[in-house]
Order: sequence, then structure tokens, then C-alpha cells
Amino acid sequence: MTIRADSDGVVTGRALAGREPSEQRKPAAVFDGERLAALRDTALLEGEPDDAFARLNRIAVELLGVPVSLVSLVDEDRQFFAGQVGLPEPWASFRETPLSHSFCQHVVNSGEPLVIDDARSDPLVSGNLAIRDLGVAAYAGMPLRMRDGNVLGSFCAIDASPRHWSERDLRILGDLASTAADLIELHRVQRLPLHDPLTGLPDRALFAELVAQSVMRAGRSGECAAVLALGIDGFRLINEALGHTGGDKVLVSVGQRLTAALRGGDAVCRVGGDEFLVLCESARDEADALAVAGRLREAVTVDPIDVEGRDQPIAATIGVACTTSQVEPAELIDAALVGLHQAKAGAHACERVDPARRARADKRLRLRSDIAGAHERGELHLAYQPIMQLSTGQPTGVEALLRWQHPDLGLIPPNEFIPAAEKSGAVVALGEWVLRQACSDLLIWRRRWPERNLTVAVNVAPVQMGTANFVDVVSSTLDDLGMSPSALTLEITERTLLHDGENHHRTMDGLRALGIRFALDDFGTGYSALSYLTRFPIDTVKIDRTFVDAMTTDPRATRLVEGILAMTSGLGLQAVAEGIESKEQLDALTGMGCQFGQGYLLGRPASATAITEQLARN
Repeated sequence: MTIRADSDGVVTGRALAGREPSEQRKPAAVFDGERLAALRDTALLEGEPDDAFARLNRIAVELLGVPVSLVSLVDEDRQFFAGQVGLPEPWASFRETPLSHSFCQHVVNSGEPLVIDDARSDPLVSGNLAIRDLGVAAYAGMPLRMRDGNVLGSFCAIDASPRHWSERDLRILGDLASTAADLIELHRVQRLPLHDPLTGLPDRALFAELVAQSVMRAGRSGECAAVLALGIDGFRLINEALGHTGGDKVLVSVGQRLTAALRGGDAVCRVGGDEFLVLCESARDEADALAVAGRLREAVTVDPIDVEGRDQPIAATIGVACTTSQVEPAELIDAALVGLHQAKAGAHACERVDPARRARADKRLRLRSDIAGAHERGELHLAYQPIMQLSTGQPTGVEALLRWQHPDLGLIPPNEFIPAAEKSGAVVALGEWVLRQACSDLLIWRRRWPERNLTVAVNVAPVQMGTANFVDVVSSTLDDLGMSPSALTLEITERTLLHDGENHHRTMDGLRALGIRFALDDFGTGYSALSYLTRFPIDTVKIDRTFVDAMTTDPRATRLVEGILAMTSGLGLQAVAEGIESKEQLDALTGMGCQFGQGYLLGRPASATAITEQLARN
């Protein structure tokens, strides 16, 4: 497959969209660990605005005649604006959007300029929420490429109407992007001292970059990447006996001996105190790395160190960590340091990177990449768990639960893929699909059984609540379907309210004005959940399943559930007990006056078809 490019190497959105589906699903460059580490080294993600970037944006706006220009740094779950001109509120104040609103992520993924004349008709970005929420109709973005090759984001121009981007437009953008990249590189260099001031050796940040490159090569070739951690035995006593000046002389000498003993491609750094790290670039396997460790120990300890005419014998301990797969540099470095500390405690001096831990990280990375297209590939569906009135055993509504059947990994639990969707920004689009599908299914049941007045509960992620147009999205969905707002309950967690309480309060007030109800999920697990019952417009409290499960064995759990029920009743709130799995639990809750509940005893999550059949039987 060939990606077409013009004479300037500018790749169009249409050419990118022509990639084969399997190629689109490969792990994206956006989530590359080395790139993300380089991005954080700039210290721009959380810093104060630098007007130098905004000046470049103003030049782009004036020369190109566009309303918006951005210096967009693409993080793993958002795009952050180091500079911007013309961005509408509240995005301008936030200085960021989720990836669901990012064209710039495609520049990072391809590493090439991206030019789109008409966003609504371009298959690469036609579903991007920036078209609707930010008014993006035409886009031209140039990669912000660092000297190490990492693309940290895009310098882009945005028009509110479709337009043809001329060669002059793209040349101006390219020049401004090069200037912005130089500024970012300057931020990065100024932040990283790069070398330890005492020994002159690379510091940990620079060393981590070298380890990242070694790990990437090992992951591709199947060879070994190894890090050794060396510590000087009894260094505190040396400091006390020789003074800090003498101790510093020992550290400098050890650094010099390690440097002299390195092979080509190896590197050494001091991480603080008496600890040094060595990258074994040319280790063939773990046995080879252990042999190198023995050689380095001998080089450091073979002769005493002369400290102002006094010969000071040196002893050293070394920990070794090896991997043949791609892992985070920090993980390999930490494993070597753990090995050092274990060796000093008398354990074996080789600490392996945990394969299970690495496999979990690989899986998280893949889920984050694959979740973006899961709906389009037909891998997502909804299941519904009944919410029952305990006194009658009849359903009063259902909770919509998102399920993902991955083609290779099987059924993915929500606690794994929802965080992946939040990190990638896909949760906003997924949430809108869930809302519309759940309301559509509910309407079928309400029209067939109007006397039951069934409701549906839909879970809402913090990112969804934080979008500026969430109230409009919910309102338009209900209007399109002709559904009463009172039939919808939005379930939120304490984490959602902690995320941005004041903005969420305004959003909830807007939704409450429409007639929508709110349920606080997992109640009792947060440290300040009680205050939310008066601060926010909560209608229903869902008692966490951990308390329900413990009632049969722990009297304190029983008293706690009784207290929650009494409190919610006094506040005029509804209470729903989650996780009811035994008749003993059901009887206890009914005896306490709990009116509503969920759980496997009352009804397992089922497809819309199965729920229809259950309702027909009841």
C-alpha cells in the first residue's frame, strides 16, 4: 500500500484514510513511551503559557487569514495547547481537549504534514468531534519534530469554512512549525541538566533516554537489554571517616573506573548517593550481563582509591535487570535498583523484569489503540441489568452496561477498557453511542409496556461530563428519539465529582433543568461522599456491593447499610443496593426497608433481546 504525497511531502487526509484496516489498528505513535517521555521532558504540559508560541500563532492567523492557529502537544489522552489564538471557550481556558477532538494526533501518528480541505467529507476525520464542538472545517498541520526524531505534536491552522490550502500557506506553516520546534527543544534542554555536577556522568533523565533506545532495539531484534545498578558498600562509614570531600573523591574515582571499563555502546550514570547505573548495550543474554557485572565490580574494587594520601579499599554490590521485550525504561531501571538492594540484603543479585507485569502493560497499550475503532468494527454491544423493586420482585428499570468482544483478546472487562477509552479520548464518542442506543432500546420497552414506566441508567465518565456541550448532546439525543428526560438516569462516581467539581456542578444543573435524574454510584467507598449528597443534585444512592457482600459476616457492615438507608430516606433520596447474590442478603435488605436492588440473584446482565423476553414473561 502506498501513501500518496505531493512534491513537498505533504500527505493528505484522504491518502491517510486509504490505509488498510489492519494497518490503522496498529499501536499508534501517540502512545509510544519514548515519545511521551520526551514530551514530559519539555515541562510544557502543565507550565504557564509561553507568549513566544502565541506570537507564532498570531503570525499564522494574520498571514493565512484563518481564525485559529495552535501549537498542539499530543499527550497519551489529550492534546495540550502550548500556544493558541482564536480557540473558542471553554477550550481556550482549559488549554486542552481530549483526543476525540484532535486532528493533530494524526500528524503525530504519521509523522508527516496533514492537509484537509473539507473536514466533513474527509474519511480520516469526518467523525472527529472537533468538527462539531470547535467548528473545524479545514485543517493544515505540520509536525513538531525534535532533534531525536520524536514528533511531539503539530503546528496547525484551522478554518471555519472549507478551503484549498495553497503551497504558500503550507510553506508558511512549515517555517513556523520549525521555529516552534526549536523553541520546544530549547525548553527541553533548559530543563534537563543532563549531567551529574559532581562526577560529570550523564544524569538519570539522559540515561533513561539511552535505556529507552536500547529497549526499543532489543524489542525489535529479540536481543537482551540490560541495566546494572552498582552501590558502594559501607559508603556512609567512608563519608564519616573521610568527610564529604573525601567521599566525593571516592564517588568521582568510582565513576572514572566504571567509564574506563565500559564497552562500546555502554553508558554509566550516577543516580544519587553512592549508586550508579550502567547500560549494557551489547549484552547477549542474562549470563553475559552477569559476566559484565563481575568485570565492573573487579574494575571498581581491584585497587584502593587514594584519598589525600590515604588508600581507601572499596567494595561494591551490583544488581542486574534484563529484558528481551519492550518495557518502560523506568521499569528496567527500577528492577536493577531492586536487584541491588536485594543483593545488599543477601539475596541473588539479578532482578528480572516481571513478564506478567510486562504483558499487562502490553495489553493496556493495545487496548488503548484498538478501542478507538471498536464500535465501527462491530465489537461493542450493550447488556442490561434489571433494577428491581425488592417488595414486588418487578423491574423498575435497567442499567446499561458496555461490553467489548475483542477479536483476538476475547471479552474485555469494563474495568480494563474504560480506562483505555478515557486515556485515548475515545470515551466521549463511545459515551454518546451508549446513550443513544440505551435510550432507543428503552423506548421499545416503554411503548410495549407503558404501564411499567421503565427507566434506564447510563454511566457517565469524567471526561464526558467535562465536555462543554454535554448538556446539548444529551438534550438533542432525547429530542431526536422523542424520549422523556425523566426516564433517563445518569450514573456518576465520586471520582467524576472530584475531577472538576465546579464545572460538573454547572453541567449537572443544566441536565437537571431538563428533568434528568442522577445516581451516585459505588456510594460509601469515597472519603467525602457524604458532602456530595448536599452539594450536587443527586436523586439516587447506589450502595456499593462490598458492603452488601459483607453484611452476612460483619455486623459493622450491616449497621453501615442501615445507616445509609436511614440517611437517604431522611434526605428524600432513593437507595439501590448493588451486588445482591444470596437470599440471605435479600431478606436482610428487605427487612431494613431497602426498596430497590441489583445483583445476580435478581437478574444478570443480558442483551436487549433477552430483556424483552424477560419482560414478556413477567
